[in-house]
Amino acid sequence: MSINDNKTKTICLVTFMHFFITLSASNIFNIEASTHLPRNGDIVERIMLEPFDLLDTSSENENFWDFSSLLLGEYCKPVCFRWAGDTTLFELENKETRLYRFCNDTLSLIGQRAPGKAIKYELPETLSIFPIGEASDYNGHFYGEGTIDGNYYIMQSGISKTIAVARGSMITPDADSLRNVLLISYMRNGVTHISSDLSEAFAVNNDSSALNVERINHNMLNDSISHGVETLRWYAQGLRYPVIELSRLITFYYGIPVDSVVVASYYPPINQKYDLTEDPINDSLFIADQNEPFIIPSWRDNTIFHLNQSFNGFTLNGNSCHVSPTLVSDFVTVTYEVNNREDIKINVYSTNGTMYLTNNIISVSGRGNIQLNLSTLPYGMYLIATRIGDDIFSHKIMKK
Repeated sequence: MSINDNKTKTICLVTFMHFFITLSASNIFNIEASTHLPRNGDIVERIMLEPFDLLDTSSENENFWDFSSLLLGEYCKPVCFRWAGDTTLFELENKETRLYRFCNDTLSLIGQRAPGKAIKYELPETLSIFPIGEASDYNGHFYGEGTIDGNYYIMQSGISKTIAVARGSMITPDADSLRNVLLISYMRNGVTHISSDLSEAFAVNNDSSALNVERINHNMLNDSISHGVETLRWYAQGLRYPVIELSRLITFYYGIPVDSVVVASYYPPINQKYDLTEDPINDSLFIADQNEPFIIPSWRDNTIFHLNQSFNGFTLNGNSCHVSPTLVSDFVTVTYEVNNREDIKINVYSTNGTMYLTNNIISVSGRGNIQLNLSTLPYGMYLIATRIGDDIFSHKIMKK
């Protein structure tokens, strides 16, 4: 089935996504500190997801992620970020506080505190480096000392790696579609020593090699028990925080995994736009991304409708369509250009498939525009599907 067949409105997902990725390939997406670093006072309400298998991140062809079948949990996982000074960041989650330092475009973990636990990293663990683009990576090491319950002493050391795996598109658990998504993989491996004897726990500290990378690697190779964390984060351009986050915590005994815990969370795009403070930089990136046609899921037969392959904004039939603005208060304008006399049908859908509005125009030719009044719709994400003859255009808007 060819995407050039003007009479065909459904195609297989793989073929569609090949066109979909090609359409947006010129829009390079990097993780930048100016757009993706936490802001003072941000409160992130992440929804817990049903855990799912970690995806194979070794494939260079992993360009599409469909999360529409994931089940949403019954509770949120709140996280609060606050800046202290120009370079220090506090992250509060449940009863744990993590302390970060942002310096030279690098975000590093320098301390952790929870009931009965306090760790200060003498060699900070590098979590992120900005910018990080597709196929780029960064390696880090960490060494930390702390206490547990005031009676036990803890020492942790290990290595971490952050890598941008692939760029593609996704369908969210809310059936929302996002293009220009960057998958970031963060891997951490380390060893932990706990002792009630201060001199025993930190005897190695008398040697300056404790903060040496070779010493950390030696600890990793010779300790019988180690732990690992693999976290995948899906960032979408125009949104500050990862939309999907998945972590697996693994305990190893002589290199063999003996225990594993998987947790997943979801931060819906609509929440990122309405729960956070106004963000002009991300808003402009979001608008630019939404100006191109989007996926239209068909909730009746689970197929995907698509825009016929176009050049310079026009389909092979010579038709074009544009919707503005992307961030809507009351009215939205559908601007069209019709090559031959055609009927135009416009439907407005929520991302779960409910149709809220329909508008039909009979026998239209040339250029024109249609204004839709969306003032009575609740705030949220919507898809505007415009059919011009045999062509279907889709645009996503956000109702404020």
